[in-house]
Amino acid sequence: MGFTVYGRTAALFRLGAAEVQRLAGMPSMRCIGPKGQNPYILPPIAYPDGQTWLKLGGDPVDIPLESEADIKDWFKSGGSIDVADGLQTQILDRIRDFNFEERRVVPCMTTFGDTGLPRIGPLSKRVSVAFGCYGKSAKCSDELGRLGGMALLGEVRAELAP
Repeated sequence: MGFTVYGRTAALFRLGAAEVQRLAGMPSMRCIGPKGQNPYILPPIAYPDGQTWLKLGGDPVDIPLESEADIKDWFKSGGSIDVADGLQTQILDRIRDFNFEERRVVPCMTTFGDTGLPRIGPLSKRVSVAFGCYGKSAKCSDELGRLGGMALLGEVRAELAP
């Protein structure tokens, strides 16, 4: 299929009520800059733990995960503290007076392909996929889920699932 899987690190910042309110209208963002200085930033999101977290990610180095064992090891590693430190610096530089109560470092992964397009389509009558989003699916996951559902129902147009 022509896809490569890479390990990534994301940083989550737990926000107090005042900061949640202050950033309530914040959109999802993709920052422009050199590799490692171009994070995606998600707005405050209420998580199942009852807390509201702001998430960002953007690694300066690609970490290829070439096997299932590599993927398992990466997720057991907890991610990169150095990358999370860099992400924290970037969020503090981008949001004036940003105030958070806790930071979490989480391992993540992404897929890059040779076409520049995600893979959306059925694997079987009951399973469809939407992957290969080149590190950009955090801000468009709702739409990818919708397209994945359409694929499951056989409704994806050819130009959306080459």
